Amino acid sequence: MLNQDWFAREFREAGHQVVTAGLASNLEIRIETPLVHLNTILERAPAGFAPDVVMVHDDSGPLMVVGLEELACPMAFYSVDAHHHAELHSYLGNLFDHVFIAQKDYSAIIESRSFIAPEWLPLWASDYVEVSADKRWDSIFVGTLNAKLNPARVAFFDALRQRVPLECRTGNYREFFPFADIVVNQTVKGDLNFRVFEAMMCGATLLTEESGNGLGELFTPDLHLITYRKNDVGHAEEKIKALLADRNKCRQIAAAGRAEILSKHCSAHRAARVLEVLVNLKRRVSPLRLSAMTMNYQHLATGLEDKDTALTNLALAHCLRLAREAALKGEPMDEVIAFNILRAALNFDRFCVSQNGITMLYEFEEAFPNIVMFKAAKIRGLLNSGRKAEAAMIAAKLAEGPCEPTFAAAERAVNIALEWGKRH
Repeated sequence: MLNQDWFAREFREAGHQVVTAGLASNLEIRIETPLVHLNTILERAPAGFAPDVVMVHDDSGPLMVVGLEELACPMAFYSVDAHHHAELHSYLGNLFDHVFIAQKDYSAIIESRSFIAPEWLPLWASDYVEVSADKRWDSIFVGTLNAKLNPARVAFFDALRQRVPLECRTGNYREFFPFADIVVNQTVKGDLNFRVFEAMMCGATLLTEESGNGLGELFTPDLHLITYRKNDVGHAEEKIKALLADRNKCRQIAAAGRAEILSKHCSAHRAARVLEVLVNLKRRVSPLRLSAMTMNYQHLATGLEDKDTALTNLALAHCLRLAREAALKGEPMDEVIAFNILRAALNFDRFCVSQNGITMLYEFEEAFPNIVMFKAAKIRGLLNSGRKAEAAMIAAKLAEGPCEPTFAAAERAVNIALEWGKRH
């Protein structure tokens, strides 16, 4: 089990041997740095341990472990933050034999590129929490309030606090939610987040945004929870004041929400379904298994670029290695994969003072004649080398007339690819 220890306890109670590994300190095998090979991790596992199945939990970033594409055993992935990483997850689906997804509205995106229908598996209340009769706060929000990261959230709560008795805190929700009549939830991108389940588990009335991703399929507004329009301070104010004016109704809703959580949305409920899938999981044939990890390593390199030069270069090297292997195996190429390969190749040459990246792009321009990004890269490379006549031959395949507009377009396309990482 990689990245998280979700469901590990339940799997062990069912009689299975589970080994958890990742960067987090609570995992059994602590990985100190990204880009450790899976075999190195397994060397630290209990003697004789060899996985029958690997469960990879989303930790809101690219996969950090090398060698997953080499595994012979089946693998499953739990996509939690598809609202942040939809494109990457849509390709990573090709690496896995089953995909669970927490954000239901992104299922079609995953399926469109990974050729596998994800199974909706909503989040849950991770811990059992007792309800408290001691209600210290009328309403509370517990979460990050950082104007640089989420200015709309900060503006919303600053305004709401001027109108209703609202406490805003950071920290462990267990220290706050049981002692509040109302927990206010605000999402980042309409996601069905953990706070929804945690608030109801703690016996507070949840006031959350009207949102998708399956919220209305799990819970009934005005029975299990109360909803307000996103970023509508007046609407949230109206709902809070109505609940505080009728504490009995407020606490009835809280009790109904908690009962729904206890009956359907605890860790044991999710673990039972995941385990049912894992014990029967088989390997499937995926057309983009290697390309998926090519995308992953490129995204990882982008995230490491300002933090660790050596790891950035290693991630880029893995990306280019797998790009070649994918091409040799005949995996199909599309413009999104090409865009990421181009970035990796040019950045590898820039950081490592190399020509290996551009050489590979030249080869790919010939191997994938319908991919415009490779043609743009080759035109730019040839022009930078003073080989205008050769660049003109490629430009003529893209557009009729003078070559200069095509030259300029190729330069813009490559620059966009190189600048992309700085904006994302």
